[in-house]
Amino acid sequence: MSAPSQSRGADSAPVLPRGRHRLSREAVERHQRARLLDAVVAVTGERGYSDFVVQHLIAAAGVSRSTFYEHFANRQQATLAACEAILADLMQAIEAACSTQAEWTSQVRAGIAAALRFAATEPDAARLLNFHAGTADGEAAGRVVAANERLAARLARGRDHYPRAAQLPALMERALVGAIWATIATRLIEPEPEPLQELEDPLVQLTLIPYLGAAAAALPSAGR
Repeated sequence: MSAPSQSRGADSAPVLPRGRHRLSREAVERHQRARLLDAVVAVTGERGYSDFVVQHLIAAAGVSRSTFYEHFANRQQATLAACEAILADLMQAIEAACSTQAEWTSQVRAGIAAALRFAATEPDAARLLNFHAGTADGEAAGRVVAANERLAARLARGRDHYPRAAQLPALMERALVGAIWATIATRLIEPEPEPLQELEDPLVQLTLIPYLGAAAAALPSAGR
């Protein structure tokens, strides 16, 4: 993860032994925090954001109430931390995928594929991030906006390669990033969502059309 202080994933932390052990206090606290962040995702996935309380989190994480309050003031703070960690994971996955490709169009496909893999692998995490960022929580929304700006800036590099893109509205990249997330979010909330991977080709085509034109963006080789 790109933000270790916000890491989720207790599976990657050492399993805490019972009784006396030689683990440092810092290691224990990292493990507890990771378990609590994972618990936020699991509990909200099962109950929804409006129907859980701190007791649900400590039960899912297997920690005491006092341990919870050592890390977080309330469930809202724990949820914000979980969203920050999810966003850090997601952005790292997208940027790592893009970095493996030299061509801009291939980077577009790699980034979209990475976002779809993340949502398919961690649907509860993706739903929580989408829901919480869309609520009145200004902090969560602000972090998502900042991440989207980074993605829009990466997408805007296509203007350097395709002359027709010079005439695009200044908001084009932000609109494209928003459309991608909205499409993924809509699929995730469907009662029986179809495989997210099926969205890869249409989302790549949608994203490339402003730069390549409809005919070129529709070619099977576009972005490959």
